[in-house]
Amino acid sequence: MKRSNTSVADSLDRKAEKLTSNSYSDTGKDFKKEESMLHIQQLELRIAELELQNENLSKKVESQNQKKAELQKNENLLRSIIHNIPDLIWLKDVNGLFLACNTSVERFFGAKEADIIGKTDYDFVDKKLADFFRANEQIVMTAGTPLINEELIHFANDGHNAFLETVKTPLYDMDNKLIGILGIGHDITLRKKTELQLLEKEVQYLNLANSGLALVWTAGLDKLCNYFNNSWLNFTGRTLEQEIGNGWTEGVFSEDLDKCIETYTSAFDKREAFQLEYRLLHRSGEHRWILDMGTPNYNNAGEFIGYIGNCFDIHERKQVENALKESEDKFKNVFENSIIGKSITSLDGQLQANAAFSKLVGYTEEELQKMSWREITFPKDIQYDNALVEQILSGKRDYAHREKRFIHKNGSLIWVDLSTVLQRDKNSKPLFFITEFVDITERKRAENALLESEEKLNTLFTSMTEMMAMHELVFDENGKAVNYIITDCNVAFSKITGIEKKDAVGKLATEVYGTDNAPYLKQYAQVATSGKSLVFDSYYSPMDKHFLISVIAPEKNKFATIATDVSVLQQAQQQILNKNKELEDYLYIASHDLRSPLVNIQGFSQRLQKQTNNIKSQLANCGIDPILKTNISKITTEEIPKTLDFIFSSVAKMEALINGLLQLSRTGRIKMYISKVNMNKLLEKVLFAHSFQISELSSHVHLEHLPDCYGDEQQLNQLFSNLISNAIKYRDQNKALKIKISAINDFNRIIYSVTDNGIGIEHKFQEKVWNIFYRIDPQSQIAGDGVGLSVVKQIAERHRGKAWVESVESVEGHGCTFFIELQKNNWE
Repeated sequence: MKRSNTSVADSLDRKAEKLTSNSYSDTGKDFKKEESMLHIQQLELRIAELELQNENLSKKVESQNQKKAELQKNENLLRSIIHNIPDLIWLKDVNGLFLACNTSVERFFGAKEADIIGKTDYDFVDKKLADFFRANEQIVMTAGTPLINEELIHFANDGHNAFLETVKTPLYDMDNKLIGILGIGHDITLRKKTELQLLEKEVQYLNLANSGLALVWTAGLDKLCNYFNNSWLNFTGRTLEQEIGNGWTEGVFSEDLDKCIETYTSAFDKREAFQLEYRLLHRSGEHRWILDMGTPNYNNAGEFIGYIGNCFDIHERKQVENALKESEDKFKNVFENSIIGKSITSLDGQLQANAAFSKLVGYTEEELQKMSWREITFPKDIQYDNALVEQILSGKRDYAHREKRFIHKNGSLIWVDLSTVLQRDKNSKPLFFITEFVDITERKRAENALLESEEKLNTLFTSMTEMMAMHELVFDENGKAVNYIITDCNVAFSKITGIEKKDAVGKLATEVYGTDNAPYLKQYAQVATSGKSLVFDSYYSPMDKHFLISVIAPEKNKFATIATDVSVLQQAQQQILNKNKELEDYLYIASHDLRSPLVNIQGFSQRLQKQTNNIKSQLANCGIDPILKTNISKITTEEIPKTLDFIFSSVAKMEALINGLLQLSRTGRIKMYISKVNMNKLLEKVLFAHSFQISELSSHVHLEHLPDCYGDEQQLNQLFSNLISNAIKYRDQNKALKIKISAINDFNRIIYSVTDNGIGIEHKFQEKVWNIFYRIDPQSQIAGDGVGLSVVKQIAERHRGKAWVESVESVEGHGCTFFIELQKNNWE
């Protein structure tokens, strides 16, 4: 264990005193012993001294290590600061070799520190500049004082230039021996560029102010002008003394005055530049347009002291601009408001289109500005269009006119009649194309349709089974049609008439048919002269055939006939008509004949009821045997009334059947008056008639917009009334009734639908419900006679349509949809 410095020193002192005091008191006997002891004590003393020296040395080493660590920490911190400082810091030896540098030097030279250390300026800049740097360093080392310079450096490695503000200081060691140079550089390239730009602008301004081109004025903080150059004075015709002290608005045209005051005041208050065009009184007495550009004026201390204005005479330019603007406005008005599509197309194909062209192709004007005409052109037309553009640009043709196709935004094809011309400048340099577009899509469609129609007509003409012939009227000297010539006929004509084509074409009708008068001349002449088509049927006795004949007039005084041999059909239809009439007569007679006995049964039953009541009355006052009286009373009060109830029930049922038969008979016998029916109004009437029931049941009816059809309005009212009544009768008692009425177009027919959310109809009953008197559940308490849907079907069929029903499952349960197909066009 180590002893403290104090205890060791005290021990040594005590031992020394002991040796001194005892050295001469010992006897000779003990001299050697004492001498040995003294030697030992001296050794111990020496050891103690060495231990003390070692302890002091350890503390000194520990203190030096701590100082060395602190010094290393500070050195690292200083090195980090030096490396990250934005200024350039470097160290060179007396020979100009780089010993150290910071990150800014690396960034400035575009090289890493490792690539800089050990090299000289000659490795980074040209020799002339490197010689200059070396000379400066020699001055610093010789004078022993710092040197400050602004240096333009050209870097040999990449050729760029930069301005540095440098401070170079000599470095000495502890013996005051020169060991190198410390350099600090600040990049002032941007500042120098700014200074040069400012200097350049100042020079330009001075040159401009003194050149006589600009009208220059200055104003102070009092907002009064204090200087005008000669150009200003020459413009106004006034002297400097007359102008000094005037306000800004002196000589300004009255219409521009408010604008000038507002602009000047705002700029002065905000100390911001302004630019203004206004009219100023010229020495000639005319107010001429000038452009006034004012900038804030500051003194060397940066204090705002007023404004400097530069004005330019732009009168001629404004006149040209105004004339050009007026011309442009006229052109723009014509361009934008034209009903014809127009576009201005650049040489690279970019479009600027008007509203008419935008509407034509379906894109907005903004969308077209971002597009090329090639993007909306039908691909097969682009090659030909490119060739036209090249011919116009090369001067081979002055303009182009053609029909072409565009692709509409919705993908459809648009045909246009296009006319384009190239605009050139005064030196004949091409500028842009001006193009007009006329929509001819409908015409092209008509042409294509006509061509297609002609092709189909030729095919149809030769292959159709109906006989078809073309004719031309023959007139007498008074202009009266007296005959007609057959100009063409198809194969069916020869098959049906037995007349060969060669024997018919080019000959008069009277000659072809061997009659004194041309067949049906009156009807044919009416069509050929009026242009109104005609359809009629006729029995032609010379051929003993019934024909259905359609007549049209392709041209004035010409007509075509399509005749169908309907002899067999006519006979069948006549038989059907006869049978239907017989059936209707039978139903009518039967219903009337059945009603007479039914009335008798009902009448005698009522008489029997009265007589029974009379017997009951008399029996009450009759004194007969009680047992007999009881038996008779039972007959009059129970059995006879029960029998009468069965009779009355059967009579009511029989009456309903007869009424149903009469209704069917009446529906089939009533003459129909066919016209165009507004179905929206008709359904509104039907729903109004049922409005009380609909309201009482809290029903919801959704009526969509319905297209019109052709039919008998009264019978169609009956048809849809029956359907609405049916929906109300067979509703689901557990939920609110919903009815939806809609329609769809199906070629030349319209299919109306009435959908409800009622109890529905099973698939197996959907055909039977149309039968007269058919009820799905005869015992049902729901009132109904099984006639309503039969009437619906009969009315639909009389209108050359049909009726059917579908039952579907929905989220809310079962429901029915009744479909009624009716004619879209007049079929009479």
